[in-house]
Amino acid sequence: MKYAFPLAAAALLALPSMAAAEISGAATVGLGRSTVDGASEEINEYSLDFDFNYAGTGNLSFGASGGFRRLDVGGGDEIDITRINLEGIYSLNNGFSVGAYLARVGLGVGGSDEDINAYGLLFGFGGSEFEGELALGQVEIDGQDANEVSFFGRYNLSQQTQLLGEVGFMREDGAGFNLYGLGVNHAINDQFGVYGALRRAETTDDGGFEATEFSIGVDYRLDAISSVGALLSLELARNNFDTGVGGDLNVNTVRLGVTLPLGGNGSKALPLNSGASSLMGNTRSTLQRVYSSGSLFF
Repeated sequence: MKYAFPLAAAALLALPSMAAAEISGAATVGLGRSTVDGASEEINEYSLDFDFNYAGTGNLSFGASGGFRRLDVGGGDEIDITRINLEGIYSLNNGFSVGAYLARVGLGVGGSDEDINAYGLLFGFGGSEFEGELALGQVEIDGQDANEVSFFGRYNLSQQTQLLGEVGFMREDGAGFNLYGLGVNHAINDQFGVYGALRRAETTDDGGFEATEFSIGVDYRLDAISSVGALLSLELARNNFDTGVGGDLNVNTVRLGVTLPLGGNGSKALPLNSGASSLMGNTRSTLQRVYSSGSLFF
């Protein structure tokens, strides 16, 4: 997988030379508050997420996604999560595509910082009803390389309704975790939409850690009263954490978001701080998706 780096780097260097480009994407500013069952502490969440795509007149396209997330726990401790994902994709004439990605996660907890790098190859297929992508890569953790495999799928039931799904695995010498998710995105009309997701992660060791998140949200498009076309969103989420040693923790979260579209199909974007958005495949690395805004891990 180490040759994924020069592939993606070469693609990004070619970006300025492309003419007649089409740029699409969105950015979301989010606020959230979480409460823990049986505890008085609250968790305040501040996030900024983005997902941009650049396509020229040829078969090459490029993407950049990521964001920043800060969690203030109990008004004292702070957890900072920074993500960036870069990719280059070449579309074949039969609906298939190949590409490469680079990803980086920065974690800041209690004054201690850690950076995690990931890279890999992408294999996708896009049709009128179904779109899917397989990502094969590696992630560097504490000087060790772990293997990653993930699959993302989106099925268009109609012009108003999409079904979303993900499966991801990460392994290092047999240890690691699995990630699963299902979601739906439905447009009620031109202004209102609803979305939801069910995601689950589990470690593979005996007596390991399990986490499940259920989230549901509603969004409202301001097209009728604003030329900007911003998207306002409200999401409710519940997380259950099982440590496997008798410990069980439930966290309830309310998230608000303002999403600004950027050209192309950006106006159709889900709020990027939502659980359903995490299933759209704009973040390729399995480990990075664990730390994405709206994910099931704190």
